[in-house]
Amino acid sequence: MHRIDGPGATVDNKFTEGDPVGGIQATVVTDDWLNDVQEEVMSVLSAGGVTPVKGTQDQLLQSLYKLLQVQKATAFSAAGTATVLTLTPSPAISAYATNQRFTVKFPVNSGLNPTLNVSAKGAKNLKQYDATGAKVAAVFFADQISDVVYDGTDFVLLDQLLSAGSGSVQGAFKNLAVSASGLGPVCSVVADELCVGNGAGGYQTLRSVNLTPSFAVAGVNGLDVGSPGSQTASTWYSVWVIWNGTTVSSLLSLSAISPSLPAGYTHRARVGWFLTDATANKYPFSSLQYGRNGYFRVAAGTNYASPRAIASGTTSGAYVATSVAQHCPPTASVIMLRLHSSNANNVVGAVAPNTSYGALTAGTPPTFATSFAPVVLTTPTNASPYDMRRGSVPLEGANIYYLSNSSTVTLLADGWEDNL
Repeated sequence: MHRIDGPGATVDNKFTEGDPVGGIQATVVTDDWLNDVQEEVMSVLSAGGVTPVKGTQDQLLQSLYKLLQVQKATAFSAAGTATVLTLTPSPAISAYATNQRFTVKFPVNSGLNPTLNVSAKGAKNLKQYDATGAKVAAVFFADQISDVVYDGTDFVLLDQLLSAGSGSVQGAFKNLAVSASGLGPVCSVVADELCVGNGAGGYQTLRSVNLTPSFAVAGVNGLDVGSPGSQTASTWYSVWVIWNGTTVSSLLSLSAISPSLPAGYTHRARVGWFLTDATANKYPFSSLQYGRNGYFRVAAGTNYASPRAIASGTTSGAYVATSVAQHCPPTASVIMLRLHSSNANNVVGAVAPNTSYGALTAGTPPTFATSFAPVVLTTPTNASPYDMRRGSVPLEGANIYYLSNSSTVTLLADGWEDNL
């Protein structure tokens, strides 16, 4: 295309009707100019896939509509890696300018701190806004189509999948199971869905989680602090699922709230606990946790071959404080217990969260002053010689309180409910 340059064109290449009186020639419309104008219009029709038809006078408009529908010159597939992306629009841009906008199809899942380089004009950080209004590293997935806009500093992802702070809860789960066999250092964490979060209030839902944290590994999928074998015996270790924007991993930590994350990992969620045994190996006890409820698995050939006894025998009518430290994790809200009598009549046993639930007198069940009824075992005269009662006791501190009028009563710990 060119401006009119035939005889009679003005000095700035415009048309004039001329002025015979003043001796000014009218502009001559040249074939070069007319052909340029015609072919410019035809190029738009061709790009829009419109076949020229004589007498039809809206084909240029229809072609423009079609070009807008397919986002010609604005929609492209990116290339590159999870952290170093390139975009090659046609036509290429000559320089970055504020408000440049592209629709991008991503080739890979996002990595840490991704960048986007358009027309080889230099890599720019690819960001998105979180719930606080701060720009954070963008999160996207392979084959996702989204818009990015250059704001003068960074490319900003407008259609991000991550919706920070919009009703998500760190640690929320679907079909969560955490287990250890008691035969080695390797454990298991599986979940259909699990929400992990970062310190900035950003959340990500992970799907099809299947991990095997190990006490024989340091760092990712192992101990957050220390070398393999450095774990402490008879100690609770929290289990975490962690995420670095691409990879889902696990972690074992002594911390209930703030594990030491490996380099690059930003999101986390605590999903359970394991108790190590007192052996030199310090393997986790055989256990299984479904959602919030966990229990010790009694299994022959493991390091947990018989039920866990917390207390036993008579307490002379008074409650006795009994530590729960070795029987439920530090974040447990409820401990699951059994009262067992081996062979006795007129036996009473009870357990409560504190000592304000009444006294045991004259071999009869105590009278409780509050609405909470603790676990109580009674074996009346002539009853079968073996009786068990199960119950859950809420935890108000580091102890629960046990009483019994018989040496045949034993208090057993079966499991816990975790305050995830």
